[in-house]
Amino acid sequence: MYTPFEITFLILMAAALVGLLPVLLQIYRVARTLNDFLVLAEKYLTQMSEDVHRTQASLERVSSSLRKPIEDLSKFVNVVKGAGVLIQETHFKIRKIIQVAAFVSGNPITVLKTFLGVFRNIKKKN
Repeated sequence: MYTPFEITFLILMAAALVGLLPVLLQIYRVARTLNDFLVLAEKYLTQMSEDVHRTQASLERVSSSLRKPIEDLSKFVNVVKGAGVLIQETHFKIRKIIQVAAFVSGNPITVLKTFLGVFRNIKKKN
C-alpha cells in the first residue's frame, strides 16, 4: 500500500503540522489583535481629523473677520507715520528759524519768547 518513504513523509508532515499549529494560532491571534487596534485607531483618527477640520474652519472665519480691522489699522499706522514725519519736519524748521534769529539777535531766550508769543497770538485767533 504505502511505501516506507511515503509513510515517513506523512509522519513528517503530520509532525510539522502539529509543530506549526501553535505558530499559526499565534499568528492568527496577532493578526486579530492588530485588526482590532487598526479599527480603534481609525475611529480615533477620524474623530481627530474632524476636529482638525472644524478648527481650521474656525480659524479661517477668525482670520477673515480680522482682515478688515488689520487693514484699517495699517492705514491708521501710515497716517500716524505721516504725521510724525510732518512734526519732525516742522520741528526742524522751527529750530532752524530760532537758530537763525538767535544768531541775528545774539540772545536765544529773547527769540524764544518772541516765537512763543507769536504762537499764542495764533492760538487766540483760532
